[in-house]
Amino acid sequence: MTNAVGSKDMALFDAIVATWPDELLEDDLDIEDDDEDDEEEYVDLPSPVALRAVIDGGPFLAEHGPSYIGAYESLCEHLGDDLDHMTFHMGWVENVDQAFAALGMNLALSDLVYGGELDEDLDYPDCAGHGSWSKEACAEAVQRWDALDSAILAKVDSQALSSVEHHLEWLREATRRGKDIVAVWEG
Repeated sequence: MTNAVGSKDMALFDAIVATWPDELLEDDLDIEDDDEDDEEEYVDLPSPVALRAVIDGGPFLAEHGPSYIGAYESLCEHLGDDLDHMTFHMGWVENVDQAFAALGMNLALSDLVYGGELDEDLDYPDCAGHGSWSKEACAEAVQRWDALDSAILAKVDSQALSSVEHHLEWLREATRRGKDIVAVWEG
């Protein structure tokens, strides 16, 4: 993913766009205003224009932040596999982080959800973010999990432990493939 952003790789651009349905290839710019009480309006870029900007490393226009999130999501979908979608809220992320810490795992869900920095010059929706776990951190977490005994597991909140176990599937898959886990989200 890191190598793709700013790579100016037209073959990558063409390969991604070739998989899109026709409605994503429209040339019209639309004003998106789903909520009349919402003071912010975002101007959607045609998806190919936003993707091209991400692959080229810019230029980025401030009012098109949500369009670039979609382009990052397209890159993730093309370069990797879609992991189970997760729904989260702030308190839940903190609980899972505490569970990882209690288990001695040097990993935090907050790094995956909020670990990346979105370009502060761009106008993103309030609810958007991205982050990653390195393949090394994934492998270390799997090793630590495999070495845990039941007494330690019994001390962790059962719901948080269930979430850690769910994420363990992702960690094992990333370790097996030697890949990082990258998350881009909006919503």
